[in-house]
Amino acid sequence: MLGVLLALVGGLIMVPSAKPQASESHPITRSQIRVWGLVTLGLVAFVVLGHYVGLVPATFVLIFITALADQATSIKAAALLALGVTLAAIVIFHYGLQMQFPLFRWG
Repeated sequence: MLGVLLALVGGLIMVPSAKPQASESHPITRSQIRVWGLVTLGLVAFVVLGHYVGLVPATFVLIFITALADQATSIKAAALLALGVTLAAIVIFHYGLQMQFPLFRWG
C-alpha cells in the first residue's frame, strides 16, 4: 500500500514538470544523459549484486556508481562516501532493523 501511495505522489509531482513550455526549449545534454545512465546503472547493479553477493557489495557499488554521476566528485570521494553509506546500511538495516538481507552471499 505504501509503495502505491508513493508512486501516486511521485506521479503528481511529475505532472506539472511534464507540461511542455512553449517559450522554453531545453535540449537534453550529454551530461544529463551521463547522470541518468549512471544512476540507472547503479540501481541495476544493486539489484543484481544484492541477489548474488549480498548487501555490502551491492550497497558499496550502488553508492560508488551514483556518486560518480556528479562530475565534481572524485573517485576517492566516491569511494569514501560509498564506504560510509555501506557501514551505515550495515548498522541500520542488518543490526538495527534485523532485515533478512545477507551481508555477503557466497556461491
